[in-house]
Amino acid sequence: MKKMLKIFIILALINYAAAACDNVYLFAVSFPIFVFCGIAVMVKLLIKMFVAIFSEKYRKIFQVIIPAIFLFIYFGWVLNFYFLPGRYSLISLVGNCAFFILAIFLCRTLIKKTKKSWLSVIASSLIFLVFIFLWCTYSGRLFGNITLSKKEALKSLPYIMWAPADKSADYAGVTKYDPAKACIGVNLYTSINLPKAYLMDMEGNILHAWAAKNSGSEHWYAVEMNEKGDIFVLTYEEKFLFCVGHNSIIKWKKDIIAHHDIAIADNGDLYTLSRKNKFIFKYGLPLPISDDYIMIFSPDGEFKKEISVYKIFKKNIKFSNFAEGYLHVLKYAFNPMTFARMTFLPKNMEERIKVLKKIKFDILHDNRIQIINRDVEGLCKKGNLLLSLRNLDLIAIVDLEKESIVWQWGPGIIEMQHYPTLLENNNILLFDNGTTRGYSRVIELNPLAGNIVWEYKASPPQDFFSPFEGSCQRLPNGNTLICESERGRVFEVTNAGQIVWEFYNPEIDDYHKKRAVIYRLIRIFDLPAHK
Repeated sequence: MKKMLKIFIILALINYAAAACDNVYLFAVSFPIFVFCGIAVMVKLLIKMFVAIFSEKYRKIFQVIIPAIFLFIYFGWVLNFYFLPGRYSLISLVGNCAFFILAIFLCRTLIKKTKKSWLSVIASSLIFLVFIFLWCTYSGRLFGNITLSKKEALKSLPYIMWAPADKSADYAGVTKYDPAKACIGVNLYTSINLPKAYLMDMEGNILHAWAAKNSGSEHWYAVEMNEKGDIFVLTYEEKFLFCVGHNSIIKWKKDIIAHHDIAIADNGDLYTLSRKNKFIFKYGLPLPISDDYIMIFSPDGEFKKEISVYKIFKKNIKFSNFAEGYLHVLKYAFNPMTFARMTFLPKNMEERIKVLKKIKFDILHDNRIQIINRDVEGLCKKGNLLLSLRNLDLIAIVDLEKESIVWQWGPGIIEMQHYPTLLENNNILLFDNGTTRGYSRVIELNPLAGNIVWEYKASPPQDFFSPFEGSCQRLPNGNTLICESERGRVFEVTNAGQIVWEFYNPEIDDYHKKRAVIYRLIRIFDLPAHK
């Protein structure tokens, strides 16, 4: 017991040293060993405690039952959440009971080490495998499994590049256009499966395309255009930020982890989002997180400044958010596939490093940055930034100079939202994804009163749903342009909810019946560089 405690303390010190030195690789390797050792110490202490409470003659029983309970909790959890994720039925519950019996036999075998006990383990293992086979074969059809919603698991999923086309597989390009009611302009968008950006008229004709060769990315995610007709590009792989001229020649390129959004200031400065992995300490415990940074570049691509988003919001993060982070790290560290991907599956060290990097927790996930262009009494000042912290269900306005929050709203009302925009009427428009709710909506919020003054959702609501991505834009005639990203669909609605323009991404994989995602489509009304 003393040796085990010494090992436990040494591993604890190694974990703290790894966190203090910001060494996520050492932490990722030592953390699972530390927790396993902690469980072993806990098992030993529980056995001693129960023996002291009851009697020495029950020691062998406790030596079997207590480790079996821990084995059942861990491996049963692994079974249900990694191999049969979130699905429960009569057969799966019986299968768990079979595994509990297996755990008891296994612990008994480790103590007795006899041939008879090994035969018991083999027999119970076969029974367990039979139940798993029945679960996989019949439970989905006969027992009406329920798929449990796990929001914290959804937060760690990557954005998709293709989505099932379903009944819309035959739709491509502009499928609806009412010139009398739609707001006339040109549309700027990218299709995530391609290294291109398009400028398209209201009827679906391509007016101009950017396609830089040797850009280093095959997938352009989001673009923003300046007054000269240059575009700033974010890549799907989050590897680069680059500027492409109207003639498709790359003017400059930055090898940074740039993601989600770009904003152009009045002086031409470029604001974007980046992220870095680092450790934070909360309640005395280290937690590896992915921190978002607001990065500012000159028009020529010279780096000027960066500000930590976590530093601004750390006092507003609740204990439940940190608890979710610790749970995420535990689940990832103890996932059997994590061990496999770190040992015998990777072909090289680079792949192992990618696995280790994923142990961090994306606590904020900022997906929007808008530069406020005017003072709004009681709300914000010119130069403030409007941000969207998806994983906190929070939108906020921050003072960048003071690195402080001046206004915030959202938890409990919106869910994993995207693209909030301060409107000319001083309200805020945003895309409320409703990831676990099962349908999306677009809402207009009065930020001073804190109430929703307008809402769009489909009838039935499930007909409009983008679980993770999406955008919305208020147009000059009062209509709203909505990008249902994960269906590759963009549509314009009137204030009454009538669809007056609709566009489906024509990039379709006919064989797999999938449509490429459009992260964002923006309508533009003034193009001096093209006149």
